[in-house]
Amino acid sequence: MTSYAGRLTIAVTADVAALPDFESLVAAVADELQVLVGLSAG
Repeated sequence: MTSYAGRLTIAVTADVAALPDFESLVAAVADELQVLVGLSAG
């Protein structure tokens, strides 16, 4: 996770053999971040 100039960047690295549903994890994290952004907006 990196914060720079008012932006937040989150990177996810995974071993596809160990985590075959990697895209599902990334999608779920993105969905929850949208919820948090909505909550912080008011």
